[in-house]
Amino acid sequence: MMGRLKLLCNCGEYALNKRYNICLLSLIALSLCSVNWPLFSAPAISKEHVKQLGGPEGVISFEAKHLNFGKKFRGESIDLAFMFKNTGEGPLMIRGIHSTCGCLVAEDIVNKVYGPGQTGSIAVSIDTARFEGDFRKTIAVLTNQSKRNSYELSITGYLQSELTVNPPIVNFDAHLTSASDHQTQLVRLTSKDDPKTFSISGVEFEEKLFDVSYQNDPNSKDWIVSITPKAISHQVAIKSSITINNNSKHLSRLVLPIHLHPSPSVESKPDYVEFGALSSSKESKKFIALTGKKPFNIIGQKAKLLVNGKLIENPERYLSVTVRNTSIENKKDLEVKLLQGDDTIRGSVHGRFLFELDDPQQDYVSVDFYAHFGG
Repeated sequence: MMGRLKLLCNCGEYALNKRYNICLLSLIALSLCSVNWPLFSAPAISKEHVKQLGGPEGVISFEAKHLNFGKKFRGESIDLAFMFKNTGEGPLMIRGIHSTCGCLVAEDIVNKVYGPGQTGSIAVSIDTARFEGDFRKTIAVLTNQSKRNSYELSITGYLQSELTVNPPIVNFDAHLTSASDHQTQLVRLTSKDDPKTFSISGVEFEEKLFDVSYQNDPNSKDWIVSITPKAISHQVAIKSSITINNNSKHLSRLVLPIHLHPSPSVESKPDYVEFGALSSSKESKKFIALTGKKPFNIIGQKAKLLVNGKLIENPERYLSVTVRNTSIENKKDLEVKLLQGDDTIRGSVHGRFLFELDDPQQDYVSVDFYAHFGG
């Protein structure tokens, strides 16, 4: 009995000493915290950390997801803004913005935190010089919301032109292999407002690619631009343009697209892939068909990947290509996948697949792609 009492007493003394030591350590810790020690200063907890710990989230609410600018002249500058408000109880963050309309979208709000009740706007500027007729384009907005983090905004309107341009795009067949292989195309410009006073003051173009001249037609008062490509390899595709300076009110610098299409030995369908918006650890799968005039093989492949304009090293971490059939000698069906496997990389994604071929007339086929990495 005495042995058990002694054991109990020793245990009680040990527990009391342990409690005393804990209290003493706590007092020391509190005294250290009360002193301005730079090495012991605790980092501030961000709102993003609070969200990750299960705190409330923000919710983006737009005043309008569709804006119509009405009827404008081609060449006019259009500035619009999508207004929004954080109607949630936690922080809201815009993760990324992507435009498919060639518009300039202000990205100064990306990664900016909006508290509950705070408002903001997404500013959009449209250069209308490249469009005519019905206009409908979309903008994708990604946020840090867990349930729904992707929103689509749309812009519509109608763009009328004070000039008639025929044809509006110049296309050449790329069989030019010598200086004697001339293809000349004529582009006719007519003013809808006042043909008599309309005039061209000059043209800007790549002299190494084209010969360009212009003159006034005295009978119709139209202006005619003559375009002749110079000798170019039949394997080279060219997308260029000519700027026609004139005295119209809204379109004084008319940009005329010029496309020179090769006659490829191996074609890709499609030649452009949209993977869409991907959230964390999600993948998107698409299919590409390469078809040749003669049997061919893929002897190598490369890929280039940019996120928000920044080149990503080791793109194979995010991309994969699988050849689905090998029985048809002049056709290859490819399955391409894009995976967002890194939560820290978010934003607009652009890239290119490059498939190397053993075809004697064509060394490679390239396919561009687009996507958006969300949170």
